[in-house]
Amino acid sequence: LNQYERFVQYLETHILATDLALYLKKRNDFFELVKSGEFDWKNNSHLKLLLNMLMTAADISAITRHWELQHRVAEIVYAEFYEQGDKEREIGVEPVPLLDQTKVTDLPQLQVEWVFLLVLTLFVLLLFLCFCSF
Repeated sequence: LNQYERFVQYLETHILATDLALYLKKRNDFFELVKSGEFDWKNNSHLKLLLNMLMTAADISAITRHWELQHRVAEIVYAEFYEQGDKEREIGVEPVPLLDQTKVTDLPQLQVEWVFLLVLTLFVLLLFLCFCSF
């Protein structure tokens, strides 16, 4: 592979890491590395995991923006989520509440859980890593 092809492959890998299912699989490994103080800035697998987390942080960062932008992004994201939930239901799979538009009344609670369980915990851990690991 030439340099350009390697870069594209590298970028694709980290973009794919923003998929929520992949993020959730890798999240605990990253959290344990950071919390235990074992994160090594010279370890390539640790750095790859960090880049995956940073891409996810960028992907979910709309929550940190002004309300109008947050609201617009949420509408787009939920349209995609509900489309996915509809596809799952078509093949006989009950979608998780986040993807289920029949549970739209649960949306405020789901968003609060999203912020506290996913967004806030990731951002706090990244801050901890940046300020406490040197």
